[in-house]
Amino acid sequence: MFATNEALRDALATDARAIVSLGAFAQDQTMWCAVGGSRCRPAILVTAGAHADETSGLIAAGGLLSRLRT
Repeated sequence: MFATNEALRDALATDARAIVSLGAFAQDQTMWCAVGGSRCRPAILVTAGAHADETSGLIAAGGLLSRLRT
C-alpha cells in the first residue's frame, strides 16, 4: 500500500522506462502512466486503479511491470 500518490510514482519509477502524468482526477490526485519494457511492437496496455478503493490492481500491475521482459 502506498501512503501518497508520490510514493506510488516513486515505486513505479524503479522499474519503468518512463513515468508520464496523464492529469489529475478526484481530490487532485495525479494519474500516472508507467512505460515499461523496450520499444518492441506490438505494445500491450495494462490498466489499474479504475476503482479508487480497489488497490490490488495497482499492486498487480506494478508487479507485472517489474517482471515483464521484452
